[in-house]
Amino acid sequence: TYLYAKVECAGDEIPQNNQSGNFNVVVQSVGVYVIPIGDGDITARMPLDFYYKNSLFETIYLASELNIAGLLTGVHFINNFIMNLPDMPTKIWIGETTASDLASGWIPSTQLTMVFDGTVNYPTGINDINIEFQTPYQYDGGNLVMMVKRPWDTVYYNSQVNFQAQSGNIPARTRNVYSDAIDYDPAAPPADTPEATFPRTAFVFNTQGL
Repeated sequence: TYLYAKVECAGDEIPQNNQSGNFNVVVQSVGVYVIPIGDGDITARMPLDFYYKNSLFETIYLASELNIAGLLTGVHFINNFIMNLPDMPTKIWIGETTASDLASGWIPSTQLTMVFDGTVNYPTGINDINIEFQTPYQYDGGNLVMMVKRPWDTVYYNSQVNFQAQSGNIPARTRNVYSDAIDYDPAAPPADTPEATFPRTAFVFNTQGL
């Protein structure tokens, strides 16, 4: 739904300018918490890179950044697209690790749980991309690993299809590859150089019963 601000003043001569624009909000059920990570002060083509025919991305979120446990039911990203990309195939895996970064390499999908395999709408402009997991993940409070794949496509799109992101203080937090020639296997990711940049992310947790 949405909220807006309205000014009421006795004797107002111009009542037409008394109401702000709408501010979109998502109302959660009791026991549901949305945990945001990152401020989104830059843009990057991650966790999905639509400028290439496929991409594979993985990053770690520390337990101290989440500070919660419960049933992980979804994730939010913020896109910043100059074109509308509806019904884009998207795959997401989730898991936990004792590692605090990906300096030693990728954590393959075989060690993670697939939580989403479907299509997602990525509209033009700046939007909250809310992906509800088909298979919720029971998160027990460790360092969280998320892998995202843009499955192989026969076409690629404009380079200005970005997501809000930031460069954090963990140098090897993220691994991110993209190609027009190689269809990356999430079970056997390629060697690459890790980086600190990661997308602005918000995780949805349900803590009812805990």
